[in-house]
Amino acid sequence: MHAGGRKEDVSEETRNVIEKLTGISYDKCFGNNNIGYKE
Repeated sequence: MHAGGRKEDVSEETRNVIEKLTGISYDKCFGNNNIGYKE
């Protein structure tokens, strides 16, 4: 993704690592969540 790739193109291993590190699903990473926003 860093080089302009699409998040749909990452490997299953990468998805699993991101989910383990962040504690949220991969699909909710990269701005697709409300983390850090005040309501």
